[in-house]
Amino acid sequence: MKYRIFRNNFATAETKVFLPDEVIEHIVSFISPIELCLSGWERVSIGFSQMMQSVVSRHTSLDTIFGSDSYFFSKLDNVTPSDQKALFLQLLVIAKKLFPHITSLTTSSSMLYAFFQLRPFVEDRLILFPKLRCLNLFLGPGFDRISQHCALLCIYQLARLFACEIRRINMTVRLMEGQEHLLSVTTFRELLKVILTFASKSVSWSLCLRDSTERSQSWFCPSELTHYRNVAFISYVRVFIEHDIHLDELLLIDELKVSPYMMIMKHSHRFLFMYNEFKACDKLCIQYDVGNIVRTVNGCADMYPHLRSVEVVASHVLYKNEFLAYLSDASSLALLEIDLPPHWIERVKRCSFGCFRNADFGCFTESGWSSFSKILPQARLVVKT
Repeated sequence: MKYRIFRNNFATAETKVFLPDEVIEHIVSFISPIELCLSGWERVSIGFSQMMQSVVSRHTSLDTIFGSDSYFFSKLDNVTPSDQKALFLQLLVIAKKLFPHITSLTTSSSMLYAFFQLRPFVEDRLILFPKLRCLNLFLGPGFDRISQHCALLCIYQLARLFACEIRRINMTVRLMEGQEHLLSVTTFRELLKVILTFASKSVSWSLCLRDSTERSQSWFCPSELTHYRNVAFISYVRVFIEHDIHLDELLLIDELKVSPYMMIMKHSHRFLFMYNEFKACDKLCIQYDVGNIVRTVNGCADMYPHLRSVEVVASHVLYKNEFLAYLSDASSLALLEIDLPPHWIERVKRCSFGCFRNADFGCFTESGWSSFSKILPQARLVVKT
């Protein structure tokens, strides 16, 4: 037997039929790690406890938002020792049994603060997530409730012992209007400061900004940017620049984007204004129709030396030459990738009236980028289905 699992001896030798330990272990492995941690089955016997530890140790990924145990974690939103004591004790049991094995964590900002508060109660180790390598953090409506603990000094002290070996941090921010949905730049800045207490300088950063606002991300005049700063992409990108954090990847997504085949409905289209700060990354991915573009200052061809790849996903670029000029001060740019809309080739073949010869659809063809080799001679253009 692999484990010394206690078995009743009341059956006769002829009627004893025991499942092999490996079969029991395989059956138990189908149970979620949270249920296993809270089941109390380790009290069955020493052998069964060893089997439980073996099964739990193989769970190296934890998702508190989209995973199978998301309902349990939703009840623990901003839990503290003073309230919801029973739930806090359950979370503490999970922290002791499961957290030492986790290498990838997907969670919200409010749940992150709840984890910070566990640290003083975990006495068997110094670091709460000693093996954590990747942190996927989601903020904004639909993901979490904005936490109010970020300004407390004790949070910074607790956060230092959250993790010690993080290699990558992916942050996803959803922006939506309305006081109940509002994520403030101030809260985001404080959260970033907290994360920096346990993230080393070698960490790779990725920022995904998702726009669900009615206004869209068109150009903001100075007074508008002051008023709309909490729902403007550029505000959050500038926070990273303020803290001298280099982004490996920046994703700009329009969650209310209309079909790319509906360019005729100009009044319902939403366009992204391209700020220079969007180029302060290694890879820029745009899933947003590109409209006006900031003017490029001549003689500044090396301002954004880190940008190597730009991907435009099923989105229009209204002013293609201006967009290429916008990218011309990225001296290391090697690739501009245009991802065609779904079923593009089939639709073009079916259209016998030249529907897609309109200049607005030129961004989906290589011929529409006729100035590419002249403006970006060092880069390569790829139109991908």
